[in-house]
Amino acid sequence: MEKPPWDLYLTLDSRLQAAVEAALDAAAPEARAAAVVLDPHTGEVLALASRPQFDPRVGPPPGEGDGGELINRALAAYPPGSVFKALVAAAALEEGLVTPDTLFDCPGHYAIGDQIFREPVPGGHGRITLAEALHLSCNIFFIHLGYQVLGREGLLAAARRFGLGAPTGIGLPEEDKGVLPELRWDGEVAMFAFGQGAFGATPLQVARAYAALATDGRLPPVRLVDRLTTPAGKTVEQFPRRAGEAAVSPEVARTMQAILQGVTQPGGVGTGQKAWVPGWGSAGKTGSAEAAGDAVHAWFVGWVPLHQPRYVIAVLVEEGGAGGEAAAPIFRAIAEAILALPGPGVTRGY
Repeated sequence: MEKPPWDLYLTLDSRLQAAVEAALDAAAPEARAAAVVLDPHTGEVLALASRPQFDPRVGPPPGEGDGGELINRALAAYPPGSVFKALVAAAALEEGLVTPDTLFDCPGHYAIGDQIFREPVPGGHGRITLAEALHLSCNIFFIHLGYQVLGREGLLAAARRFGLGAPTGIGLPEEDKGVLPELRWDGEVAMFAFGQGAFGATPLQVARAYAALATDGRLPPVRLVDRLTTPAGKTVEQFPRRAGEAAVSPEVARTMQAILQGVTQPGGVGTGQKAWVPGWGSAGKTGSAEAAGDAVHAWFVGWVPLHQPRYVIAVLVEEGGAGGEAAAPIFRAIAEAILALPGPGVTRGY
């Protein structure tokens, strides 16, 4: 029998990886950013990119004081901001606590003791449904939903049911497991409800969570290594695909798919219209996550094509500002690049 070294085959698709790298560089050449592409049905990592990067044959540039090139941002934890709202909504739907038409008032502010949370929209959004709150990304609605309806334990359970706060199983040592806050105070519960506070999730974790929404509600195990072979091509070990665990029911997943289409639908009110992919459609959620100082990290996480999704794509731009302006266009650029690649199994149209 042949002995090591053996050949290692990954789930990464070299064509997709090259397309994602090129799209990320073209859309945000100076950004500190990350992009993840998953197969939502299998959890296979098809592409994983982080910026800035360096040539491993040369090493990082001298004088890099903060280690920027050495951080794999796709596996680093950031406050998720409003991309968490879709997971809160799905959990509340699963528990039968709300429907897509459940109404709450958004007067533009919400007081908890002497702490006042304010909606960026002057005067608030008025009386809106759960679906409209996701389209508009209304913080006040989600304080109602998270603080008043789900509560502390319900919110933490919502995060855990989608795999947040735990390693994905990708098997890379630099993976951050994320941070779920203790939620000791009412204000922390309110902030957590719309993805803020001492809360951290990685782009890979969030992509995996949205894979459950894009399919039948099952959270797929993340898979990076496919098999080991001898140099002659004989399989030494095959790493099989495993069935995922249900995060939500197929019915709730279908409901969320319809709602999140409204985030990207052109001509609507959604915050993610720049993520719409002509000819293919898309669905997903924007996020604008406040961090230390005045920094705001930009997110967009979603899937393409709109129907029969083949790819879940998560985009993070450090200090990019509004997710709908900074991350959604990168999502679209990546989606267009990988959908243009030849290959079976993709149905155009929506």
